[in-house]
Parts: sequence; structure tokens; C-alpha cells
Amino acid sequence: MKQKVETLGDEWNLDQPAMKLFEERLRTVTPTPLDWVIINRFERREYDNKYDKAEYTQTTHCALIDNESDSVARALHNFSIPGLGKFDLRVSERSTTGYEPCYGLRSEKAPFYGFFTQVRDALGSTTPEVDILPSFLWFWDAYRVKDEWKYTDATGKELPLLRFTLDVPEDDEANWKLEARALELRTFLYYCDKELLLYTDDTYAGLPCNDDARQENSRDWCSYTFMKEPENPLRKSVIALFGKYIIHGAKNTQFPRFLDDEATTDYPSFIIGLTPDGKTISASCDPSQLSGYPGSSPNHPNKLEQVCFKPEVLQRYSTNPDKYQISDRSVACVINGRPLWQLDISTNSDGLVEAHLGDLSSLPHEELPYWKSFNIAPSGTPNPNRILRDHFNMPTDASDAPILELMSAFRKASENVKEQLGVSIWKEPDSHTLKKINTLATPTVDNTEAFNNAMLALTKAFADTLDGKQLRKLSGNEVVTFSWTPRPGGEPPYGEIQQGAARQGRGPVHQMRTKRRRCDPRARLSQQRLVVDMAQGPARVYLDRKPA
Repeated sequence: MKQKVETLGDEWNLDQPAMKLFEERLRTVTPTPLDWVIINRFERREYDNKYDKAEYTQTTHCALIDNESDSVARALHNFSIPGLGKFDLRVSERSTTGYEPCYGLRSEKAPFYGFFTQVRDALGSTTPEVDILPSFLWFWDAYRVKDEWKYTDATGKELPLLRFTLDVPEDDEANWKLEARALELRTFLYYCDKELLLYTDDTYAGLPCNDDARQENSRDWCSYTFMKEPENPLRKSVIALFGKYIIHGAKNTQFPRFLDDEATTDYPSFIIGLTPDGKTISASCDPSQLSGYPGSSPNHPNKLEQVCFKPEVLQRYSTNPDKYQISDRSVACVINGRPLWQLDISTNSDGLVEAHLGDLSSLPHEELPYWKSFNIAPSGTPNPNRILRDHFNMPTDASDAPILELMSAFRKASENVKEQLGVSIWKEPDSHTLKKINTLATPTVDNTEAFNNAMLALTKAFADTLDGKQLRKLSGNEVVTFSWTPRPGGEPPYGEIQQGAARQGRGPVHQMRTKRRRCDPRARLSQQRLVVDMAQGPARVYLDRKPA
């Protein structure tokens, strides 16, 4: 159910035949819009009626004004705003060049007016040019996608900000319309302490009209005139509704990323423990209600309190690799290589996902209810490596991060092979493969789909990046098996993900094969094996030939 807002139509009888012509305008002119707002417009079209064809023209222009009662009152009763949206040079004796620039961002005759947007006909351009105040785009970190401007919020969601509609009929003047999302517009106005003034003019030319009429409607936020004039020898009859209105700034639900902390006014509480009789103990993640920060009260819960979640909490992120990156130690939202947010996590002895109570407050406000829905009472033993890192600032090994250990060993193996052979047998991954590698993580739930996704990422990471040309140069026309093993007696770099068979007491063997047979099918093939030890220390690279 949409919220009721005050509109211009509240003061006019919309049942009157003449007012029906302007019903769209009367219902959309409001100081507190909630949807889209038309901020620039020129549209001319034919209007058919049972008597004759008439012409209907709609125009809209806008300007910023200071958020002061005097400026608002003057703006509503001053029709023109000269000098906005145009560069000019004024003769000045104070300047060394003899000229003083007028940038078109402020009206010289009425300084309380400021430029916001315009659509102009540039000489040489076949379509109108759209000019938008750079500060508005910078505020939202907006970017253009064809005829839209969009921005990305703190959660990584792409949202519309502006849209431009252009219609060019054959042998006719272009019609265009520039719209802004109301809530984002009003957030910008609020933080800039501005109001937006809009001029609108809706005119019908050629409709039957036998009498003169004029009706005024003024309030503290608008000033409109309804007018009727009959036809005369110089022009057609005119029925028009024109005037100005103000859009107020307001702090609402939409915030740019750098102000997302202001969007979080109510921090949820999470379960952090159990009482002796089994009842849950909850605490807010609001930083002002936690200890461990400078100046905080020692009586509050500590920011390092562990909060437990069901493993399924990570499914939302693991199924969207274009937007999120998950590792054994963190989950992050990354857009085009730019991190928007990150939460450090760990897995305890019961397989639950753990996060610090204080860290949860750094999540975007829209993410907090989602994490709360997976919050459960703590059980199991906390990850010992994380305790050492976070509580005692001690470095730890990667035993609690098998994927991190695996990728580290993979990079080491690649370096050792290149050092021993003089060439790299792995190619730089393309963007699609790199995305798969970045999503490589231990499955968070026990189901086939999660396991298959992990195995697909492993294949992309290790098999699809092999350089077949280099392997063929090294092996000639023989069967090639590439294998790696952990150090004798050491833990396998895959952690719990193991493939292949044990190889004479050396631990699990992980193999990827590429085969190339001679043209002669009767030829006896041999097998050449290249083994690279992925353990610390010098790599061992050797050839092991045996019958195929």
C-alpha cells in the first residue's frame, strides 16, 4: 500500500472537465515524491477530440535553491532563472585577462538559484545533450549505461538513479524526458541543505474554448495558474496549467555507500551464549553498546564475542560468484575488483560459521537481518587459530584454511616448475576462469550441488589453466601425466578434498592428464610422468617413464 502524499490536485476539483485535461500533472505535483520525478521535459503531440485536432505541449525545467524560507518564497514568485547552464565571460577590471568567467552553476542575477540538470541542443549533435550536476553523480558514484544512470549501494546491488527517454518522430522536433528517482534525489537535497524547484507548463492549443478564465493556487510549496483563452485572429485557443513547485530534501531509506553507517539506526541483537538453565543470552552489535573500543564501558559485551551461524548462511554468497568472494576466513562483496564490504569468519569444531559480534556492525544495514535469520546458540569449540590471531596477535599456519593452503602450494609449485624447466606450464587464467578460482571454497553444506561446484572450481583452477603447448614441447608425442604430492609424512594440501590413490607411502596423489597419441595406432606408447613436490623447500622435478 502506497503512502498518501499531498498533491496539487488536493486543492482542485478533478471532476471538472477542464481539470481532467491536467489530471496527470495535478496528481504528480507534490513536495514529497516517493517514486520517479520528471525533472526535465519537452513533449509535443497531437491531442484528438471529437471536435478537432489540438496540440498538447508539456515542458519541465528545474533548479536548486537554498533551503531557506525567503529563498523558497522568492523562487515561487520569480518566473525566470537566467544564466544557468551556460558558460559566459564578463568584462572585469579585477582579472589579469580582463575577463571573469561565469560557469553557469549559479545565477548571477539571483544567487540563490543553482544549476541541477538541463537538456540542450548542441550545435553539430543529432540528439539532445543531457547535462547533470557533477556533484549529484559524485554523491552517488553514478555511472551511465546507455540512457540510464545507475549506482551500486553498500550491498553491491545495482540501482537506477536517472533515466532519459528520447523520441524523434520523422520530420518533427525531438521529444525527451529526464527522470530522477525520488528518494535518491531527496537524500542528496537533504545532505546538501537544498530544495529543488521545478517549472512545469502544460498547454493545449486548439481545443474549443469560448470564455476567459484564470484561477490561482498558491501554497508554501507551490504556485500554479490555470488559464483559458479563446481563439483570436493571431493564435489558436489556449487552455494551460503552469507554475512552480518545491521538492523537499529528506533523510530516507536510500543512502550512498559512504553514508551507509547512517542507514543503520537499529542494530539487531545476536545470540552470544547460554545461561546455566539453557536460556539464550543476546547482545546488540551496535558499536556504542560494546566494550573493547576506545572509551567504551567495560560492563558491555566485548566486541570479540563469538556469534554462531548455520553453515547455510554462506549459500547466498557462494551461488553468486559474480558479486561475492568466499574463502575459509572471510566473505566479501566485490564489484569489478573493488571490495564493498568484508566480514571475517571462521568455522568451529561443529562446522558452524563464526563471526565476532563487533565485526557484524560493519555489514551493510540490509545484510544484518539476513545474518540474524541464521543465528543459533553457540556450540562446539572455537577455531584455535583464529583465537591466536585475533586475541593474541600471533601468526598461524593455514591448517584452518585448506583452500588457502592449497592455493599457496599451487603458486609455489608453479614457481618451482618455471625455475627448474625455464618455462611455465600454467597459463594466466582468463576472466571467467579467474572468477571460478576466486570462488573456490570448502563446501558450506553437505549436498551434491555444493560438492560439484567445488570440484568444478578445482578443475578450472588447475586443469583448465595448463598450457598444452608447453606440455607437448616437454613431452614430445607421448602420454603425459602431471602429478603432485605433499611432502612425505605431511598433510595433503587439499585438506579434506582428496582425489586419486596413495603412491607408495607418499600420501595422496592428485593427477591431471593430457594425452596425445601417435598417428600410428599400432605404435607402442610410453608414459612420461612429471612430478613436482609442492612442499616447502626446493622443488623436485623429474621424469618417470613407464609403459603406457
